[in-house]
Formats: sequence, structure tokens, C-alpha cells
Amino acid sequence: MAAIPYGGPTVWHRTAARVYGWAMSDEGAVLEELMGHLGEASKSIRASRRLLLEHALDEDPGHLRLLARLSEALDATETASREARRQRGIG
Repeated sequence: MAAIPYGGPTVWHRTAARVYGWAMSDEGAVLEELMGHLGEASKSIRASRRLLLEHALDEDPGHLRLLARLSEALDATETASREARRQRGIG
């Protein structure tokens, strides 16, 4: 079965339209908003890691995998935040 091309709005467009009722034309404002969201995400991931470290069994493979995924997520959000700061400096 061949895939049918989809020409409608993507999930991103629908989500962005719902969150922001106006067009954000200023790239700097978009990057500032993005950096705020990434900062909150990093705080939340750090809190989750801390909670898991305090209450999980060290030898449980499932908890170790989850801890590894949380570490990867934190690294990804911090990398994205650095990239947004770099782009803001360029723009």
C-alpha cells in the first residue's frame, strides 16, 4: 500500500497555533520563548533524575535504563538550549 501524501498542517503547526494565537514574527522572541521552555524541561528532567536516584534500587536494570534515558534527555535539552543561545547571538 502506497503512502498518501498529506498536504495539511503538521502536528507542529497545529500545536503552535493552539499555544500562540498570534504570529511570532520576531525570531529573537521565538528563541527567547524556546529557551524558557528548554530551561523548564531541563529542571524537570533533573528533578526526575534526582527522584529516581533517591528512591530507586541501584541494581534494577529497568531503573538504570530509565536513568540513562533521563541523562540523554537532559543532554539533548541542554544542547538545544546552547544552540538557541548561539542562534540568538547570531540573529
